Amino acid sequence: MGAPLVCHGHSRPVVDVAYSPVTPDGFFLISASKDSNPMLRNGETGDWIGTFEGHKGAVWSCSLDKNAIRAASASADFTAKIWNALTGDELHSFEHKHIVRACAFSEDTHRLLTGGMEKILRIFDLNRPDAPPKEVGNSPGSIRTVEWLHSDNTILSSCTDTGDIRLWDIRSDKIVHTLETKSPVTSAEVSQDGRYITTADGSSVKFWDAKNFGLLKSYDMPCNVESASLEPKHGNTFIAGGEDMWVHRFDFQTGEEIGCNKGHHGPVHCVRYAPGGESYTSGSEDGTVRIWVVGSVNHHEESNPSGHVKLVAEELSSISCSIRLLLQSHCQISAGDLVRVEDMFALSKVLRRSQSLRLGACNAVYSKLDIPLGERNSAIESNALIHDKHDGFPRFYELSWSSSTGRRSLSSDAGAKTTGDEDDLEDKNLDIATPNETSSNSEDDEEFSGDEGDIEGAELELHVPASKRLSELFKAIVSVSGLSVGSALDKWVEQGKDTSRTEFASAMLQLRKRRMYGRALQMTEWLDENKQFEMEERDYASRLDLISKVRGMYKGEAYIETIPESFRGELVYRTLLSNYVATSNVRTAEALFNKMKDLEFPLSTFTCNQMLILYKRVDKKKIADVLLLMEKENLKPNLNTYKILIDTKGLSNDITGMEQIVETMKSEGVELDLRARALIARNYASAGLKEKAEKVLKEMEGESLEENRHVCKDLLSVYGFLQRADEVTRIWKICEEKPRYKESLAAILAFGKIDKIKEAEAVFEQMLKMSHRVSSNVYSVLLRVYVDHKMVSEGKDLVKQMSDSGCNIGALTWDAVIKLYVEAGEVEKAESSLSKAIQSKQIKPLMSSFMYVMGEYVRRGDVHNTEKIFQRMKQAGYQSRLRTYQALIQAYVNAKAPAYGMKDRMKADNIFPNKGLAAQLIKTDPFKKTPLSDLLD
Repeated sequence: MGAPLVCHGHSRPVVDVAYSPVTPDGFFLISASKDSNPMLRNGETGDWIGTFEGHKGAVWSCSLDKNAIRAASASADFTAKIWNALTGDELHSFEHKHIVRACAFSEDTHRLLTGGMEKILRIFDLNRPDAPPKEVGNSPGSIRTVEWLHSDNTILSSCTDTGDIRLWDIRSDKIVHTLETKSPVTSAEVSQDGRYITTADGSSVKFWDAKNFGLLKSYDMPCNVESASLEPKHGNTFIAGGEDMWVHRFDFQTGEEIGCNKGHHGPVHCVRYAPGGESYTSGSEDGTVRIWVVGSVNHHEESNPSGHVKLVAEELSSISCSIRLLLQSHCQISAGDLVRVEDMFALSKVLRRSQSLRLGACNAVYSKLDIPLGERNSAIESNALIHDKHDGFPRFYELSWSSSTGRRSLSSDAGAKTTGDEDDLEDKNLDIATPNETSSNSEDDEEFSGDEGDIEGAELELHVPASKRLSELFKAIVSVSGLSVGSALDKWVEQGKDTSRTEFASAMLQLRKRRMYGRALQMTEWLDENKQFEMEERDYASRLDLISKVRGMYKGEAYIETIPESFRGELVYRTLLSNYVATSNVRTAEALFNKMKDLEFPLSTFTCNQMLILYKRVDKKKIADVLLLMEKENLKPNLNTYKILIDTKGLSNDITGMEQIVETMKSEGVELDLRARALIARNYASAGLKEKAEKVLKEMEGESLEENRHVCKDLLSVYGFLQRADEVTRIWKICEEKPRYKESLAAILAFGKIDKIKEAEAVFEQMLKMSHRVSSNVYSVLLRVYVDHKMVSEGKDLVKQMSDSGCNIGALTWDAVIKLYVEAGEVEKAESSLSKAIQSKQIKPLMSSFMYVMGEYVRRGDVHNTEKIFQRMKQAGYQSRLRTYQALIQAYVNAKAPAYGMKDRMKADNIFPNKGLAAQLIKTDPFKKTPLSDLLD
């Protein structure tokens, strides 16, 4: 038995799997999961086809009809749904009064059988879906499994809390026979030829004659089993899976175990043989579906390491000098290597279709580059895009890729250090960056992102010239309480003041610059209600952006449907895209990007920049794909494109790559602005290149710092990191008389870096006196100083002072509080604070917050709590990285405990060990060889 095909995509446990019979298109596999999203796959290769989206609760059961044209699912949201398996559309939703645990299509495909917590079996007529269902008897407990047999005249069911299988005659609605079991039956299967019923209960698997219901065989299993399946073609073997996390294969005649498949790292909830018996599938608590091929090693997860698709000659020749330089810098390859593109990356593209993209929403990025279906299997292990030209039923997918992913050659960290530092990208510069000023209830991570004004600018707004003068209307709006913007605007109109579009636009821009999104949204609502101006696309886009920021993406998605279609253009959709990117929502961002292509909107540099920002955070390997797509569409990188790349390379500690990008900028005639220079200086400082950093800082300062006052906050930040006390003091003296908000925040952190705590506290006190309402950021930066110096009592006092002041606590503050408790050795309080931060609906805790707590448990060798924090981090939306796995595995090392299935878990997250991590894995390998074990063998 070879290694399985591992099918990822579900985010929670997989609780049911079902195959279709063989159809003209082959056979198909559907899986049900507690993540509420059933998935359809190619039954032979495991290729993801699509996700059925619509349930609002865990999906407990799934089924395909005999032609694989329709799918059914049963859910905890009190519904059973019928889906079109060709398009992914929801056809019917059958309401129940409680959780639906089981569903099954009849053999003639005209009826659907359901059962669940109501203890009632229901039969729905799919030809008349609006008709009331037929109800069959009352079960003694909650129904767990249902099946049809005897040409749809008999149904069988089992209950969750009581033993036995009950067989009902649907003509009389009575129980005609009971198959007695000692324990509740967790799975029941009718064989393909209708001869046998296979059941699993407790630690036994039983086989019954489906004609006269006699018990044929009963075998005790090595553990409690949750599911069993009989090989359908010859009936010579059966499989079982349960709490020991393994899939066992047995001889049907003797009950002797003939194989054991290890790979899952959670209990196995469901197993099923494929219709031909050549393979079988298992679903587990670990959220994966695995396809095991009988007697074959053709599907090993590491096979076909060079399964890349070559670019056609025209594509290679189209790469311009600038893009060649960018790709060369990003991928760390030589100019000569560009000729061998197949060794650099698989088929060039911007996106690989996510396993949970909305059905039918995405088209192939390069649909003209077709791959014949016959070549499909040879490319299974590559990450290439496949444009499927299937001749049978058209399925609802245009792209398909293997869920068994191998490492791609295209990597932003190629040639970089292999210590794992490159994975700490988003946290590395926290200490030399100043928090973003905010008036909202959340605080942003310290990274260069699409939310910043110098990326989005005013293009989402009413277009007006920038002005340093504070708008009078803006002053009027901020002078009233937050819920009274409408009254302030009414008063403004009554007083006969300026009501031009320019005045309102100026106020809007100033509200946005200060992140007063709630007030800005109220302003747009007032403008709409009072019909002050005729709405244009940019006005709709602005309101969409504000709704998404203030009320959440769900409300933003709902609002876009209300926008008149004539105004629903590229600007509106790219506004939604930028908000998906801001929340690092990869699945929806990729789906929307492809939808914009479907709608034939022209590809813009802004849109590509948003994808670069997204991939900078979650998958740097795809950055070069975006750049190549820009070249194909003849889009030149702009200043913001270069800044994103500079930041990416700097955060990866790839200074050579960063410098190459800067040289490319200069050769293309793109001038460095202040933001770009500040990024370069920070990256030099982080890399320990003090002289280079200080040279850039002097260039930023210019001839007169008084005239270039706007650079002071960056100078303070970087000089503090470099521990240049003289420079920090000199610059602050210039700012001290009339300090600005961001300068003051930078000064607090800078003085903390040079160990001048009293000076940092003095700046803090000055900020308190200057404002009647102090942002939580002011407390957060001083708290970080206390934490860095392990001033626990001062930190606790500051947190109390902050709470008394009525400040909203954001992600940065929680991060500092959590670190404070960890430094004090109070990890339980740190974890409690982390739980409170997670429960807050207004923020998302920083990744570093999880790592502080996890690090302390690692130090203690507490595997249980380390795993718990690891899973919470995933649930919060942070993808696993090399760094997180290093910490997790170190917990096992410290506990001197074996780490079962760790390599498979890493492969599932597309993580590949460097030398250090490989050495850690050897220490935790439960099957490692030693001189003593060799002797015993």
